[in-house]
Amino acid sequence: MIRLETDSAEYEMLAEAVASTRHLNGIAIELGTRKGGSMQTIMDNLRPNDVVISIDPYGHILYNTGWAGRTRLDYTNSMRNQAMAALYAYADERQVNFLHFSLEDTEFFSRFSSGVPVYDTEKMIINEYSVAFLDAGHTIEDIFEELCFFAVRMREGAKVVVDDIDFIDVARLNELASGLDFAVHQQGGKKVVYAKL
Repeated sequence: MIRLETDSAEYEMLAEAVASTRHLNGIAIELGTRKGGSMQTIMDNLRPNDVVISIDPYGHILYNTGWAGRTRLDYTNSMRNQAMAALYAYADERQVNFLHFSLEDTEFFSRFSSGVPVYDTEKMIINEYSVAFLDAGHTIEDIFEELCFFAVRMREGAKVVVDDIDFIDVARLNELASGLDFAVHQQGGKKVVYAKL
């Protein structure tokens, strides 16, 4: 299969974060899937039958960027259809349990605060996350809200990877993350990886 498009850098940090959490129970999740390249990286580093979730509303709606305020990007329903076709085929090849929700992150948090139903031989409600890739809202406030959701749903050693940190005050974000028991595990120019304490 061809590699799907990404729009950032330092994906080796994401790959390492996912691989380092294989021993933990819980869902791998990405907020902001776009064309699917980063989700492909996540799937590459999961075990067979692991559950991985994509959250992205698409729909060409207003998007909260860290560089141009609220604006419309090219995240259309056509992009969703193409990305999901490729990702579901890739998930089948990788033998992972892939679920996509066309929701904004805050909508997902509200609707699934008690867990996500997953069907695999039997119904399970899973409310624990092993790794999260945050590439949705790109303001300190948006990212902090995302961190708050995952902070109470992650065990020690779980990881959160935040993308596009070059558009925010990362020192302030690191301080806020520390208050939620996340420690900086690795920091680059585009991404920071937090480990749950």
